[in-house]
Amino acid sequence: MARSKIIIITHEFLPFYGGAGVYCEELATALRRTGRTVEVWSPRRPGSLRFRHLVPFAWRVWCRRAELRDCTVILGSRGAHMIFMAIPFKTVKLVSLLYGSELLRYGRRLRRLLNRVHCVIVSSKFAGTLVPEGIKTVVALPAPCTAAMQSVTDIKPHTGIRILTLARLHPRKGQIEVAQALALLPAEYRKMVTYQVGGAGQRVYLHQIERACRTSGVAFEYLGLIPPEKLAATYAQCDIFVMTSRLLRHSVEGFGIAFLEAGFHGKPVIGYRSGGESEAVVTGETGWLVAEADIPAVANKITQLITDSSLREEIGRQGREHVRQFSWDHTAGVIAAAID
Repeated sequence: MARSKIIIITHEFLPFYGGAGVYCEELATALRRTGRTVEVWSPRRPGSLRFRHLVPFAWRVWCRRAELRDCTVILGSRGAHMIFMAIPFKTVKLVSLLYGSELLRYGRRLRRLLNRVHCVIVSSKFAGTLVPEGIKTVVALPAPCTAAMQSVTDIKPHTGIRILTLARLHPRKGQIEVAQALALLPAEYRKMVTYQVGGAGQRVYLHQIERACRTSGVAFEYLGLIPPEKLAATYAQCDIFVMTSRLLRHSVEGFGIAFLEAGFHGKPVIGYRSGGESEAVVTGETGWLVAEADIPAVANKITQLITDSSLREEIGRQGREHVRQFSWDHTAGVIAAAID
C-alpha cells in the first residue's frame, strides 16, 4: 500500500525561528530525505497566535480541507492544535506533535482532540509525562538546527567573557534572572563580563534586562533577532551559554534545542532543572542545571567557568561529544515508524 502524503500544519515556520518552527522545518526536510511526500502549511505571518492572524489561516485550511482527507496530518504547533480543536477536520491519520506547554494551557479541550489522533509525538520524555494515559505516545527528541551546525573559523578574538542567551524575549526564558546572577559576581568579574541577548519578543522585558545589567555594572549587548546565516557565528563567538528557562502556569521548556546548539560549538551551558532541559544538558559533563530560581547557584557556576579556562574547554569538548547522539534523520525515522 502506498504511503500517504504528510501535511505538517504549523503557525510557526520560516522566518519565525521558535522551537516549534525549527522542529517542523527540520522534520519536513528529514522526512523528504526518506522519500516521503511532505507539505508544510503555515500562515503568511508565522509565529502569531493573534486572532486577526490565526483566523485567516484557519479559513485557508478550511478551504483546502478536501486535501486533508487522504493524508497523514501532523499538527506541528500550538496554533495548529487550536484550529483543529475548533474545527473537526477529517483526515486519514491525525498526529499531534506536542512540546509540553500545550498540555498545560488547554487541558480538557486538548484532551478531547487527542482522543481522536493516531498518536502523539512528544519532543521530550518530560512532555510525555503530561500526556493523558491511554493515548499512544512516541518520544522523538529534536536535534540542533541545521543553520546552527556550521563550522566557524573566522572568530575574532575578544577580551573578557561573553555570556550569551538566545531565546524569545519572555519572562519564561529567564533572561532577567541571568542578569540578576551576573549582578552577584564579584566586582572584578562583573567588569570582565558582557551579557549578550539575542531574540525577539517583549520590548519592555528587554529594557528590564538591560537596566538590571547597567545597574550592576555589567556590559550589555542586544543582538536582535539572529538570522539563520548568523546563528552559528553567534554561538561560536561567546564563551558561556546561559538560559534559565522556568515553569510558568501555562508554559514550560519542553526540551531546549539551544543548549545542543551551544554544545555543538563547544560552549559550556547553564540552565535550570526545569521541564525537559535535563534531556538536553548532562549536569557536570556538558554544563550544569541548578534548581529553578536558584540565582546564587547560577552565579556560582558562571564564576567557576570565568575563573577556569581549562574547565570551559573540557565542558565544551564533552558538549560536542554529547550533541553527536542527536540527529534529525533519527527523529524523522522514529516519527515515520510511528505513523506508518
